[in-house]
Amino acid sequence: MGKNIENRRRNLGCPEGLVYLHAAKGMTGRDYDAARQFSTQIAGGYVLPPPAELERGGIVGVARFGRPTWNDDATDGNRWRMAGQFGYPLTEVRAVPFVPCAGALGFWRVPVAVLERLGEEPRG
Repeated sequence: MGKNIENRRRNLGCPEGLVYLHAAKGMTGRDYDAARQFSTQIAGGYVLPPPAELERGGIVGVARFGRPTWNDDATDGNRWRMAGQFGYPLTEVRAVPFVPCAGALGFWRVPVAVLERLGEEPRG
């Protein structure tokens, strides 16, 4: 089963509809090592590509975010849930062709030019 929870230390609110998923451009060696360890232990042994092969600094997917819940503990059997964080349920998750795009903290509007490259219509 793919990732179905997005964890955040604070409640960012709940956007309506589908949300584009952005891969940050920056990544330290420590970030990569933590992601590699997480993927090995939690994500069913998924092996991360080497850092130079990761597409970063752009849109990589789309998902529908649900209302966040506080994760008191991680004992509900969902391997993606992180204790002590807000968990946003993810549904309708799908990859999209990588499109470079500057990111921002929190939820933000994807520029129209990027949406056009994704073949998407701008939404309200």
